[in-house]
Amino acid sequence: MGRIIYFQLLLVSLSLFCGCHEMETRTGAISIPAGNGDTSTEQTSSPFYNYPGARDYWRFPLVYPYQVSMIDQPSVGTISRYLRMNEDGQIESEPVSGKIVLLFFNRKCAVYLEKSRTGPGEKWGFLEFKSGRVFSFSSFDKLESFLEAHPEMLNLNTLRLLPIESHYKTFLHVVKK
Repeated sequence: MGRIIYFQLLLVSLSLFCGCHEMETRTGAISIPAGNGDTSTEQTSSPFYNYPGARDYWRFPLVYPYQVSMIDQPSVGTISRYLRMNEDGQIESEPVSGKIVLLFFNRKCAVYLEKSRTGPGEKWGFLEFKSGRVFSFSSFDKLESFLEAHPEMLNLNTLRLLPIESHYKTFLHVVKK
């Protein structure tokens, strides 16, 4: 429990340093978005909040039930919807995005840069946690126009994209304490 609170304090500190003022602290049993508009109670001691991965698989939580998973290299990942921890101790999930390399998230949404799976190119993505809606944009300018039209989701002044490996290292630092 102490590790989770430390992680949250670290995220809040980072968010304040970066100008991101929309972070939400979680302690004990809480009500958090289930991704479909409903809410569910999730204990912070669950594998969703504490499991960093094993061997060549890394992961960190976003807002329940969303997580970022990386396989083979921690610099490229996939946003997925957490389903459960199976009897073999493996996390079961369903993918939401492709190969992401940069990420920003708050308690309402995630913004990410996704590399093409088949060759050169990239697209920008926006995931609204509460509804589970995903939007794709061919350029940052189009993403920026979308965000300007939806200021309730994200203040553009708070948008600070970081490599997903940086997010993972922050999470890992807390989980290993």
